[in-house]
Amino acid sequence: MTKPALAGPPAKKAKAAKAAVADPNNPIADILTAAEWDVIFPHRFNPDDRTGAGTLPTTPAKDFYSYANFVEACRRMAQIKLVLERRCGTDYYRITRTDKATGVTTVMRTDPSFNDPTWANLAIVKETLDYATFANEGDINTRKRELMAFLANISQETTGGWPTAPGGQFAWGLYFREEQGYEGTTNIGYRVDHAIYPPAPGKSYHGRGPIQLSYNYNYGQASEFLFGDKNILLATPEKVIQDGVIAFETGIWFWMTPQYPKPSCHDVMIPGKWTPTPAEAAGGIKAGFGTTVNIINGGVECGGATENNKVLSRIAHFQRYTGIKQVSMELNGGNNTANLGCANMKRFAMDPAECSRITALTFTKPTSYTIATTSLSPIAIEVSKNDPSNEVTQIVININGQRFTGTTAQWTPPAYGKFKAYAAGARAGKDSVTTTVDLVIWNDVSFEGCTNLPAWQAKDYTTVGNIVLYNGSIYRNKWWAGAAALPSAADPWELLGACSGGTGNQLPVVNITAPANNASYNAPANITISANATDADGRIAKVEFFNGATKLGETTTAPYNFTWSSVAAGNYTITAKATDDKGGSRTSAAVTVAVNGTNPGGGCGSIAVWDATKAYTGGQQAVYSGKIYKAKWWTQGDRPDQNTGSGKAWEYVGDCGAAARSFNEPTHIGDDNNQTINVYPNPATGSSIQVTVDGTPGEQLQISLLNIKTGQPILRQVQTLGVKGQAIQLNISQVPAGTWILNIQHGQSKKISTAKIVRVQ
Repeated sequence: MTKPALAGPPAKKAKAAKAAVADPNNPIADILTAAEWDVIFPHRFNPDDRTGAGTLPTTPAKDFYSYANFVEACRRMAQIKLVLERRCGTDYYRITRTDKATGVTTVMRTDPSFNDPTWANLAIVKETLDYATFANEGDINTRKRELMAFLANISQETTGGWPTAPGGQFAWGLYFREEQGYEGTTNIGYRVDHAIYPPAPGKSYHGRGPIQLSYNYNYGQASEFLFGDKNILLATPEKVIQDGVIAFETGIWFWMTPQYPKPSCHDVMIPGKWTPTPAEAAGGIKAGFGTTVNIINGGVECGGATENNKVLSRIAHFQRYTGIKQVSMELNGGNNTANLGCANMKRFAMDPAECSRITALTFTKPTSYTIATTSLSPIAIEVSKNDPSNEVTQIVININGQRFTGTTAQWTPPAYGKFKAYAAGARAGKDSVTTTVDLVIWNDVSFEGCTNLPAWQAKDYTTVGNIVLYNGSIYRNKWWAGAAALPSAADPWELLGACSGGTGNQLPVVNITAPANNASYNAPANITISANATDADGRIAKVEFFNGATKLGETTTAPYNFTWSSVAAGNYTITAKATDDKGGSRTSAAVTVAVNGTNPGGGCGSIAVWDATKAYTGGQQAVYSGKIYKAKWWTQGDRPDQNTGSGKAWEYVGDCGAAARSFNEPTHIGDDNNQTINVYPNPATGSSIQVTVDGTPGEQLQISLLNIKTGQPILRQVQTLGVKGQAIQLNISQVPAGTWILNIQHGQSKKISTAKIVRVQ
């Protein structure tokens, strides 16, 4: 059963050869005839024979898996061409579809993260995919071999054969149209929540067609590629068993389309077209038939010490078909079946070094493309190059018509506004590598140039400090802001003021005068917070005081003071936010204070007493009333003696004394549902980490990186698991140095897995 993961396409290693078809109405006429089709599939699906007698359909209308339907599917698919653009090191991509018959070109898909500023500096991997190259690239033997490999794999997905079957076990390919257990029933399955490809009410997305297309996110994706409309197969998935042409189209789509980090099955069957990365080669992955199995169903069938029986069946189908066509099974001309499997072959994983192998330019200064300033002074511009092959001979920067040679420049904007910054790197005998960004220069006091600020979008804002326009007003997010968080609804957004094109409100100025930064108190503490707030073009309407994201109180009159009473032991981050009479606001610099507590009952050796204000992660220990407890996942404020047991945050370890031991936290952490996180590397020094987590294929995971003190997310993404133990790449290039909590919420079990991440810069 094919259950491929939703993912983006990678780059091909060689340019696709142009298709050269003698008969455009039958692209496979010269490599497979109708008579040979009947020899290969003598027992294919027949609605009048579901008992295993194995007779052919009596009419074309009943011949679902007919040669004519397959030829028509090849002809239709040959009319589709794609341009696939992907941010290197990620599966975030933009896909442009061209219908060659009509000439209509549309951007059919853009992942929200593709244009997110967090990833905007990552190079774009671009490739063109022409479905006309299916079984039509390379010499005649290469074309025959690829087609036989395709037919062998779809035969295993739909086989009705058994060891003593008439005609032989491997003559029963294409016997089933849909997954056994669903055929002829009203059973509903393979439905998962998905933001882009949501399941339709009452519809089942079980395995259908020759490739056994499964799950709503694959039906939607296939529909988008085939028809330019995701809703056709999402709304009517049964089309895949009602129309034999569409059924074969879904199989060709899956075979031809790369799903990063996997290449396409097509690519790995063309000699010299695809080369594994060093890590893939070390994991036993190589071009050829075995890797097509790894791509299709590697999570179930590949990687064992011995060959899986299903893989042996795929090889046997392949051996039979290549024998009929008199073509070798191996790409090098060999016929050793021992070289065709995927035992001991690792799964495909994200390549953290991919970006480093791509020649690319990146704007590294300014660090933000929205630049707030009160004067039109010079701005430092810097471009870095990644040039592993030493191809770039010269770099030119052009901003608003001003040309600079080299990787650095000092550019003075002529006015507040929006300007295009362009950099090009010349390469001998090749196209230049280029990169482009839009620089927005605005005055954050007078608001001049504010009309050029980016408009708010219904997407996740994963980093703090984004400036956006919404309904004519300027907002800044104070922490992670989800797609549903409208700026006008306050938290996590704060209003800076109205944008009137240059005559707007001047924001107030506020700073905390007491307590001093790093001041310390003894619990229970009474902390008086004082702030100074002024407004140049109006009056102060109120001053609010915060501990992290939690509001403590407010005052509307000077002097702006607030007393925070009975503060428990812990470390706190205090800010003041001043709002003026026009609604504009500004937040002060933070002040950190420490409240030292007493230890009721005392600690236990090196294990400290439980602190109600501290965030504990899975595996950390604490003492409460002379007993040692261990956190099973991230927890804060849950008293250990009241939160121990199944489904609760703490686990009782033992009494103080001989049982006392200090916990040395590993990077392999799980919760009481045995859903384990592995993080590599940790501590992290680069721009990304690889997270491997247990879960159910098709399950959505919400992955967050939380501030260890406030619990507020600085980064968040949603990932759909393709296989259990899937490696997930997390870009942390914008995460400051420090200690963070990795929090993963499982969509089906609702369990939360956590790990502590140390970011080193």
